[in-house]
Amino acid sequence: KQWYQRRVAITAGEREKRKRNVVVTNLKESTLTTSIGRYESDKKKLLDIMEVKPEQIVTCYRAGAKRDNGGPRLLIVTLETPRLAEHFHNYGNGHRIERKVGKNDIWFNPDLIKADRDANFNARKLMRERRAELEGKRMKKTENKTEKKE
Repeated sequence: KQWYQRRVAITAGEREKRKRNVVVTNLKESTLTTSIGRYESDKKKLLDIMEVKPEQIVTCYRAGAKRDNGGPRLLIVTLETPRLAEHFHNYGNGHRIERKVGKNDIWFNPDLIKADRDANFNARKLMRERRAELEGKRMKKTENKTEKKE
């Protein structure tokens, strides 16, 4: 029982740490060579997109190693308050900013722990399977109706 309680406490602590974070996807990376220059570039882009005061963005950093395909890495942004983070990720539903140029929209999502990401993935997978199953039933009904008419 102790290991379970410890695991739950760790999970709750991780969730608490991430409450002020927002994960930004598809925000183009800077080509500057210094880490400070890339940080400043990312922060400037965020200020333009998010329309917040500079002091409301506590920090931001890119997650993971650079991608081979040249795509942008995830940008983790820590905001001043959890309420501000909730506003940007639409209370957990994700928020999209459409780009006028380019094909990929910028998304703001909550910073989830691995267990929550896995649970969301499995829920989406189940919904896709159910949708496909329902679509298959609809197709059979349509085929039966056309056979009866003939």
